[in-house]
Amino acid sequence: MPARQVRVVPALLIAVLLFASATPASAATTYRAEQYMVRIDVRGDGSVEVTETIRFAFGPDSFTSVRREVPERRTDGITYVGASMDGVAMARGRGPGQFEVGKRDNGRRRVVFHFSPVTASVHTFTLTYVAAGAVRQDDPAIANRQSPQ
Repeated sequence: MPARQVRVVPALLIAVLLFASATPASAATTYRAEQYMVRIDVRGDGSVEVTETIRFAFGPDSFTSVRREVPERRTDGITYVGASMDGVAMARGRGPGQFEVGKRDNGRRRVVFHFSPVTASVHTFTLTYVAAGAVRQDDPAIANRQSPQ
């Protein structure tokens, strides 16, 4: 039986690793991502389960939300599984302790984590989603051919 190669679509991995920076509500206030970790589990059906963990440091002003943009290009769609803040699960919605998934824009979907006001603190946010069609199985004869330039 010939060996088959499995590859994860490079654009998805690059997009996940080069996440969009969080944008504060105004230029006078700031928050920043101190740490970003990603776990990618390849499933037998060609999808990948992605768990992103981002630790944000918030400045002296009050904040009630943080955003993250998730690239959806080069997938067959993304299903959002769950989110949490500091290990506490968040339900879907727009109130404190909830997260929302916005409309698709330019191949990306905005995820907003909503929470009670925080100031000068560090919090960890986790987002888990499944990207369908992110892994393709190639025929070795095709995979070894060079593409035209």
